[in-house]
Amino acid sequence: MDTTRLTSPPLRPPTRSRAPWFLAGGASGLAALAATWWTIQPSANHFAEEDALLRTWFSGGQTAAIMLALGLLGTVLAAAALRLPATRRRLAAPAALVASASLGLLGMGALMSTGYLVAATLPVAGLIVLVQVVRRGGAPAGAVLIGAGALAALGLGSGVVTGEAVSGIAHLMPRLVAELPEVAGHYVVVALLATWVVVTLGSADRAAAWTARHRRTLTLLAALGPVPYALTRLTWLTPWPLLAPDDLTAGTRLWGLMLAASAWVGVVLTIGLIRPWGEVFPRWVPTVGGRSVPMWFVAVPGGLVAAVVTAAAIPFLVIGFREGFVGVAAYALIMPFWAWGPLLGLAVWGHVLHRRRGVTTW
Repeated sequence: MDTTRLTSPPLRPPTRSRAPWFLAGGASGLAALAATWWTIQPSANHFAEEDALLRTWFSGGQTAAIMLALGLLGTVLAAAALRLPATRRRLAAPAALVASASLGLLGMGALMSTGYLVAATLPVAGLIVLVQVVRRGGAPAGAVLIGAGALAALGLGSGVVTGEAVSGIAHLMPRLVAELPEVAGHYVVVALLATWVVVTLGSADRAAAWTARHRRTLTLLAALGPVPYALTRLTWLTPWPLLAPDDLTAGTRLWGLMLAASAWVGVVLTIGLIRPWGEVFPRWVPTVGGRSVPMWFVAVPGGLVAAVVTAAAIPFLVIGFREGFVGVAAYALIMPFWAWGPLLGLAVWGHVLHRRRGVTTW
């Protein structure tokens, strides 16, 4: 009896990669340099008015000093791991310490900056995708045209897309550009957190096996994370807006529509972690259509978003606690960053494990 069809190919033996340690060491060095600069120039201090968890107990200068210590510690740990590979497993505990302490350095600033930057660039990106899909034709083109038409009808019909609102957003763009240095400061801390989480996970073989086994379920749950936020922002188009500012102008409503659209894009991209087009670029994508999606192209932005969302969970819950039980319940359900961030991180990790079968340690 021929059993060749019944036998699956053997897994590659686990191998150890140096790349995560290089990235963690680089992020740590960058964090140490940034913290040193913020200490020398208090006016540029990223933590001067930050809502990070550590700011509950420490001043902006003290928080920058903590970041400097973490950056130096991370640099030393990464150097030791790269120089003496046999010690990497023993560094799992201090790596987890750097990762968990880094979480306390982040607040809502990175999430807000990311959300508004994505929303601001979404119309241009959406137009490019629309043109490319329509050029290819077929069923996807019809679906995209229907979606774009429905979105345009919603904006025009609700009175949100007006010349005044579009002009207001155009005038806001220079402010967003001017804030890019501050956004970069946020992402120095995000990189510190994300890279050391990756290093820590590389020592968790059992967790890796569980994540690889349940990656589809984890991904679908992660994809649900942005949905409550997206639906909440869509209520800004109705007479009953939820969690909206008091001065809800047409421009603010348009931002709400763009932020909701960004959240829906996040849902689609998350589902891509378990779909074929998450591993091979669709044919309609210019230049790279039909080629394999580089793993870093998925893992880096996905991991950074997971870190940003997770870090925002604590500040949002603190805001809710100030408003009592109803407030914290509302924030926890409408903006479930406490679940969305970790689930997205696990979904991205599961995607990486799927793409690199047998490579679970570093």
